[in-house]
Amino acid sequence: MIEDNKGIVIFIFLVDLVMTCLFVGVHITAKGSILSGIVLLIYILIILGSFVIINKLPKVYIWADIIVILIIVLSVLYIVFHGMIPAKIPNIKNEQNSQGQELLSNIEHYELEFGSYYKSATTFDNDYEYAIEKFSTPQIITIKELNEFFPLNEVKKNPKSIEYSEFSLSEDERVFVYVSTFDKYTNEDIVFTYDELELKQENIKIRTHFEIIKGAYGDVGFQKLIVVSVIPLNQR
Repeated sequence: MIEDNKGIVIFIFLVDLVMTCLFVGVHITAKGSILSGIVLLIYILIILGSFVIINKLPKVYIWADIIVILIIVLSVLYIVFHGMIPAKIPNIKNEQNSQGQELLSNIEHYELEFGSYYKSATTFDNDYEYAIEKFSTPQIITIKELNEFFPLNEVKKNPKSIEYSEFSLSEDERVFVYVSTFDKYTNEDIVFTYDELELKQENIKIRTHFEIIKGAYGDVGFQKLIVVSVIPLNQR
């Protein structure tokens, strides 16, 4: 009977390990999504169930409880600290940004990032599909009109590909608007940069790209990033 119980305990450990890997992967790549919430709920139920089952066996496996607790602790620590290693990545990103910004030294410019990490991919596509198509070539509009296509209250305060800065142009300011998209974001370290930017009166030449600095932690669902380039028509 004791040997049978050990088999049950080992099976529980395997289930806990698999669920921990799944939970960490989904948390990193789809944080805030419905899938992340479902996996978290299942994870909690399975961990609680593990404690109940282990402690209801004829022989109490104290070491089993300790290992299950360690699994939980390690998964939490990994989620908290995974983005901090290696520490040199932000410096690399800043260097890449500074190279691209050389084109912008004499041009007033703003970048706004929108992302699907807190929406389903379908909802995000439906919200911005028309706007992405419209601004795939530069358009001259006012800030008030821009807000109708890309609500400024949805701008990400913790952008993934640009440096966040406050945006404070008046509603009647006329600007060039150009959209760049990154369709398969899975938690890479990436940087948005300009390849070409030339402004002449009411004409503009612009090319951009996203550069991956460090690979993704996983591929549990793709997300989409949008960077809206805003260039005031009347440079200050």
